[in-house]
Amino acid sequence: MEDFKPEDIPLDILRAIQIPKRVFLTSLIIGTLLLIAFLITKDPGLIGIGICYVAIAFVANTGTLISMIVYALRHRKHLSLILWHTPILLLNIPIAWMYMIIVATVAK
Repeated sequence: MEDFKPEDIPLDILRAIQIPKRVFLTSLIIGTLLLIAFLITKDPGLIGIGICYVAIAFVANTGTLISMIVYALRHRKHLSLILWHTPILLLNIPIAWMYMIIVATVAK
């Protein structure tokens, strides 16, 4: 990764590299709250809500990932910086998988 000083990075780039983190955290928090609600209540209706949420989160995270790649290609000077902050979105995949395993185990 190129070595940029913060003052060398335009404000729009600094804002853009925060987007993947915000999308990741939002997805994580909502998914975790749904999991906790299910574990507390054992309400089978929450399973359907959780599955719908996983689909929505998948679209949101994938859309953000693609958008960030396109944004990085349009701002080649900061390509490595932008792409460095983007893979956090991929962390939601194993977390969602783990949550689904937990729900499947508890719902038996």
